[in-house]
Amino acid sequence: MVYDPVLRLPIDVFPCEDGHAQERSLLKTVLLTIEKSDVWIADPNFCTVNFTCGIENRDAFFVIREHKKYPLQLIGNEKYIGKTETGRVYEQRIDEISGTYRGMMIAIDYKHWVIFQQMTPIKLARVLKKLADKVKLSAFRKHPRGPKKPWPKRKSCKNTPHVSTAKILAKRTK
Repeated sequence: MVYDPVLRLPIDVFPCEDGHAQERSLLKTVLLTIEKSDVWIADPNFCTVNFTCGIENRDAFFVIREHKKYPLQLIGNEKYIGKTETGRVYEQRIDEISGTYRGMMIAIDYKHWVIFQQMTPIKLARVLKKLADKVKLSAFRKHPRGPKKPWPKRKSCKNTPHVSTAKILAKRTK
Protein backbone atom coordinates (compact mmCIF):
# COMPACT_ATOMS: atom_id res chain seq x y z
CA MET A 1 0.00 0.00 0.00
CA VAL A 2 1.21 3.51 -0.81
CA TYR A 3 0.11 6.19 1.64
CA ASP A 4 0.01 9.91 0.76
CA PRO A 5 0.79 11.91 3.92
CA VAL A 6 -0.68 15.11 2.46
CA LEU A 7 -4.01 13.52 1.56
CA ARG A 8 -3.79 11.18 4.58
CA LEU A 9 -5.13 8.40 2.36
CA PRO A 10 -3.81 5.29 0.63
CA ILE A 11 -3.32 6.16 -3.04
CA ASP A 12 -2.15 2.83 -4.42
CA VAL A 13 -2.40 -0.85 -3.51
CA PHE A 14 -0.41 -3.79 -4.88
CA PRO A 15 -2.46 -6.93 -4.21
CA CYS A 16 -0.93 -10.38 -4.54
CA GLU A 17 -2.89 -13.63 -4.56
CA ASP A 18 -0.06 -15.50 -2.83
CA GLY A 19 -0.35 -14.88 0.89
CA HIS A 20 3.23 -16.06 1.42
CA ALA A 21 4.80 -13.61 -1.04
CA GLN A 22 7.45 -11.26 0.33
CA GLU A 23 6.85 -7.51 0.00
CA ARG A 24 10.10 -7.26 -1.94
CA SER A 25 8.72 -9.49 -4.70
CA LEU A 26 6.27 -6.70 -5.60
CA LEU A 27 8.83 -3.89 -5.87
CA LYS A 28 9.13 -4.09 -9.67
CA THR A 29 5.42 -3.27 -9.90
CA VAL A 30 5.81 -0.46 -7.38
CA LEU A 31 8.66 1.07 -9.42
CA LEU A 32 6.34 1.49 -12.40
CA THR A 33 4.22 3.96 -10.40
CA ILE A 34 7.09 6.23 -9.31
CA GLU A 35 7.12 9.62 -10.97
CA LYS A 36 9.76 12.32 -11.30
CA SER A 37 10.37 14.29 -8.06
CA ASP A 38 8.39 11.81 -5.91
CA VAL A 39 9.76 11.26 -2.41
CA TRP A 40 9.36 7.72 -1.07
CA ILE A 41 9.66 6.93 2.63
CA ALA A 42 9.94 3.25 3.52
CA ASP A 43 11.21 0.83 6.13
CA PRO A 44 14.52 -1.07 5.76
CA ASN A 45 12.79 -4.03 4.06
CA PHE A 46 12.56 -1.83 0.94
CA CYS A 47 16.27 -0.92 1.04
CA THR A 48 17.37 -3.00 -1.95
CA VAL A 49 19.77 -1.94 -4.68
CA ASN A 50 17.21 -2.52 -7.47
CA PHE A 51 14.52 -0.48 -5.70
CA THR A 52 16.70 2.46 -4.62
CA CYS A 53 18.49 2.64 -7.98
CA GLY A 54 15.10 2.35 -9.71
CA ILE A 55 13.84 5.34 -7.75
CA GLU A 56 16.96 7.32 -8.60
CA ASN A 57 16.68 6.38 -12.31
CA ARG A 58 13.20 7.93 -12.33
CA ASP A 59 14.61 11.22 -10.95
CA ALA A 60 12.76 10.65 -7.70
CA PHE A 61 14.02 10.51 -4.11
CA PHE A 62 13.86 8.16 -1.15
CA VAL A 63 14.26 8.21 2.61
CA ILE A 64 14.83 4.63 3.71
CA ARG A 65 16.70 3.42 6.77
CA GLU A 66 19.75 1.52 5.60
CA HIS A 67 19.48 -2.27 5.61
CA LYS A 68 22.59 -3.84 7.13
CA LYS A 69 23.26 -5.87 3.96
CA TYR A 70 22.90 -2.89 1.58
CA PRO A 71 26.16 -2.46 -0.39
CA LEU A 72 27.16 1.19 -0.13
CA GLN A 73 30.14 3.43 0.38
CA LEU A 74 29.74 6.69 2.28
CA ILE A 75 30.88 9.87 0.51
CA GLY A 76 31.78 13.00 2.47
CA ASN A 77 30.55 13.99 5.91
CA GLU A 78 27.11 13.75 7.48
CA LYS A 79 24.98 16.90 7.28
CA TYR A 80 22.58 17.63 10.15
CA ILE A 81 19.08 18.09 8.72
CA GLY A 82 16.84 18.36 11.76
CA LYS A 83 15.26 16.68 14.73
CA THR A 84 12.34 14.27 15.08
CA GLU A 85 10.50 12.76 18.02
CA THR A 86 12.87 9.78 17.97
CA GLY A 87 16.17 11.56 17.40
CA ARG A 88 18.31 13.61 15.05
CA VAL A 89 18.25 13.29 11.26
CA TYR A 90 21.38 13.41 9.14
CA GLU A 91 21.93 13.30 5.40
CA GLN A 92 24.93 11.71 3.73
CA ARG A 93 25.72 10.93 0.12
CA ILE A 94 26.38 7.32 -0.80
CA ASP A 95 28.00 5.53 -3.70
CA GLU A 96 26.21 2.36 -4.78
CA ILE A 97 26.81 0.35 -7.92
CA SER A 98 28.70 3.04 -9.85
CA GLY A 99 31.83 2.00 -7.94
CA THR A 100 31.66 -1.40 -9.65
CA TYR A 101 31.47 0.28 -13.06
CA ARG A 102 34.49 2.49 -12.30
CA GLY A 103 36.44 -0.56 -11.14
CA MET A 104 35.64 -2.46 -14.33
CA MET A 105 36.76 0.49 -16.47
CA ILE A 106 40.08 0.64 -14.59
CA ALA A 107 40.71 -3.10 -14.89
CA ILE A 108 39.63 -3.48 -18.52
CA ASP A 109 40.18 -0.80 -21.16
CA TYR A 110 37.14 0.80 -22.85
CA LYS A 111 38.00 -0.67 -26.28
CA HIS A 112 37.30 -4.17 -24.92
CA TRP A 113 33.74 -3.21 -23.92
CA VAL A 114 32.71 -1.73 -27.31
CA ILE A 115 32.03 -5.17 -28.80
CA PHE A 116 29.11 -5.65 -26.37
CA GLN A 117 27.41 -2.45 -27.61
CA GLN A 118 27.19 -3.89 -31.13
CA MET A 119 25.59 -7.21 -30.12
CA THR A 120 21.91 -8.00 -30.35
CA PRO A 121 20.26 -8.76 -26.99
CA ILE A 122 20.06 -12.47 -27.89
CA LYS A 123 23.75 -12.70 -28.84
CA LEU A 124 24.74 -10.76 -25.70
CA ALA A 125 22.71 -13.19 -23.57
CA ARG A 126 24.50 -16.16 -25.16
CA VAL A 127 27.93 -14.61 -24.54
CA LEU A 128 27.05 -13.77 -20.92
CA LYS A 129 25.81 -17.33 -20.32
CA LYS A 130 29.07 -18.76 -21.69
CA LEU A 131 31.08 -16.42 -19.47
CA ALA A 132 28.92 -17.24 -16.44
CA ASP A 133 29.55 -20.98 -16.97
CA LYS A 134 33.27 -20.32 -16.39
CA VAL A 135 32.78 -18.54 -13.06
CA LYS A 136 33.67 -20.58 -9.98
CA LEU A 137 31.12 -19.38 -7.46
CA SER A 138 32.86 -21.21 -4.64
CA ALA A 139 35.75 -18.74 -4.99
CA PHE A 140 33.40 -15.92 -3.92
CA ARG A 141 31.89 -17.66 -0.89
CA LYS A 142 32.71 -15.76 2.28
CA HIS A 143 32.26 -18.76 4.53
CA PRO A 144 30.85 -22.26 4.04
CA ARG A 145 27.27 -22.78 5.03
CA GLY A 146 26.74 -24.89 8.10
CA PRO A 147 24.12 -27.60 8.37
CA LYS A 148 20.50 -26.50 8.21
CA LYS A 149 18.59 -26.46 11.45
CA PRO A 150 15.66 -28.90 11.57
CA TRP A 151 12.16 -27.43 11.38
CA PRO A 152 10.46 -27.28 14.78
CA LYS A 153 7.68 -29.81 15.42
CA ARG A 154 4.22 -28.39 14.83
CA LYS A 155 2.20 -27.88 17.97
CA SER A 156 -1.21 -27.37 16.35
CA CYS A 157 -2.88 -28.70 13.18
CA LYS A 158 -0.34 -31.51 12.91
CA ASN A 159 -2.45 -33.44 10.38
CA THR A 160 -3.39 -30.39 8.28
CA PRO A 161 -0.55 -28.69 6.42
CA HIS A 162 -0.88 -24.97 5.74
CA VAL A 163 -1.32 -24.16 2.05
CA SER A 164 -1.57 -20.73 0.43
CA THR A 165 -4.86 -19.67 -1.14
CA ALA A 166 -3.08 -19.12 -4.47
CA LYS A 167 -2.01 -22.77 -4.61
CA ILE A 168 -5.57 -24.01 -3.84
CA LEU A 169 -7.07 -21.78 -6.55
CA ALA A 170 -4.41 -22.85 -9.06
CA LYS A 171 -5.30 -26.53 -8.52
CA ARG A 172 -9.04 -25.83 -8.97
CA THR A 173 -8.55 -24.19 -12.38
CA LYS A 174 -6.68 -27.24 -13.76
